[in-house]
Amino acid sequence: MKEGMRSWAQDLVQAWRDTAPRPVKADLTISVEEAYATQKAFVEMRGETITGYKAGLTSTDAQQAQGVDSPVSGVLFERVRFDSGADVETSLMSMPLIETEIGFLVGADVTAPVSRDNVIGVLASFMPMVEIVDVSFSQRPIVTDIIACNVAAAYYIQSGDQYDAAKVNDAALRFYADGVLKHEGAAIDALGDQLEAAAWLINHTLEKGYPVSAGHVLMTGSLGAVYPGRPGSYRVEYGEFGEIVFSLK
Repeated sequence: MKEGMRSWAQDLVQAWRDTAPRPVKADLTISVEEAYATQKAFVEMRGETITGYKAGLTSTDAQQAQGVDSPVSGVLFERVRFDSGADVETSLMSMPLIETEIGFLVGADVTAPVSRDNVIGVLASFMPMVEIVDVSFSQRPIVTDIIACNVAAAYYIQSGDQYDAAKVNDAALRFYADGVLKHEGAAIDALGDQLEAAAWLINHTLEKGYPVSAGHVLMTGSLGAVYPGRPGSYRVEYGEFGEIVFSLK
């Protein structure tokens, strides 16, 4: 690993500890592979328990905005996991955004690549999820900056209800802030197919050298619009697939 990448990871850790904007390179000579190496060093330096993995830039619009044609991925940690009903303190975040999502619970250790057609065999269930990302950067980031900082991961909220993974693409949601409908989304907003998104995330995670184990959570990307993480009460209705309620303070 290049010394400059390790130094960048150290700077990212310091910004995380200080609740400061993430340092941005905005350097087109940094490769995607180098950005993921920086992310991995950042994750290792934090020394936290990994509970799963997340995908980002899973919509066409998000990819076009960054000039890429594929998603990116990051790591989820136990310390920042909340259950539905939680009161989430955002004072340790510089610029929170709320993303409505869907997650999968991995039902078996995965050691070889999977396809869209057979990924269902390693997924125990799916569940509603919400991610609260922190998008504070020292300047406008490019895709390698987004990758290096662990795809802006901060907190995530996981429903206690689990549903048949085979029905995941039927899910749709309505997002309310203080009782007002703010946006709607559908499961297929992530790569057009949740099972395709799950297979991509598993394979990409294995390629990066991380284990994908039974009990891990896979969060497959934002569904619908994102919303500023202002103090207030929130509810995300997933129809027959339950809901998530939470508040930010």
